[in-house]
Amino acid sequence: MKAYHVRDKENSGEEAYHEIVFAESHSQAKYKSEAYSDGVPWTDISAARKPEFDQYSESGVVPRSAYIEDGWYFDCDQCGGGLTGRNYIDGKTVCDSCLEEIERPKATGTTE
Repeated sequence: MKAYHVRDKENSGEEAYHEIVFAESHSQAKYKSEAYSDGVPWTDISAARKPEFDQYSESGVVPRSAYIEDGWYFDCDQCGGGLTGRNYIDGKTVCDSCLEEIERPKATGTTE
């Protein structure tokens, strides 16, 4: 199976669909997508090949760290900031502000 980045072309922000779908073709990826399942019109859905994610096709699960490495954003696990998390530390996705708070004690050699 091949990896495809499937997205809703017409919406942006939190309303937009973005996901990696494993399928044999662009059409099959669009058909299997959450966007299509939730009623987004076929013509408003885009499927682009993402061969760097093909390695996860057997499990069907892309690790969050791989998404972040590819430039995806997630809600911050520390403060809950929406779509601001772009750092992956100790199994958590954190925003830049929370990353500074986490690393500050490490840099000074103290724990809080």
